[in-house]
Amino acid sequence: MILGLLKIDCLEYIRNEHIIYNELDSQARAGMVLCPVCGGFVCMHGTYKRKVIISEFDTKTVTIIQVRCKECRKVHAVLPGFIAPNKQYDLNLIKEAVEKEKNKLETCAADDSTIRRWRISLK
Repeated sequence: MILGLLKIDCLEYIRNEHIIYNELDSQARAGMVLCPVCGGFVCMHGTYKRKVIISEFDTKTVTIIQVRCKECRKVHAVLPGFIAPNKQYDLNLIKEAVEKEKNKLETCAADDSTIRRWRISLK
C-alpha cells in the first residue's frame, strides 16, 4: 500500500480521477514511484472502486489506483491522503471526531468504540 501520495480532498480527487491516473502512470513510467516493500519500480496494474464516508449524511465512491512492482510482483493500492488504510471514513472526518471526543463535544454518527479505536490508531 502506498499512502498519502495525493494531498487533496475527496471531492477534488473525484473531479480529477482521470488526470490523477494519467499523472501517476507518467510518474511510474519515469521510475518516480517505487515499491514500498523492495524499492523496485512499479507499473500501473488497475483500479477498483471504494466507498468513503465524507460526512454524516454523504458517502462517495472513489477509484483507487493499483500498481504492481516489477521486482517482487506485489500489488499496492495508491491511497489518496484523505483515505486511511482499512477505514471507511474520510481521514479528516476521523480526526475531527477524535478531537471533538477529546473535548467532550458531540461527534459524528460513528459509535463511541469506533472513535476510541480511531484515537488509538492516530497516535
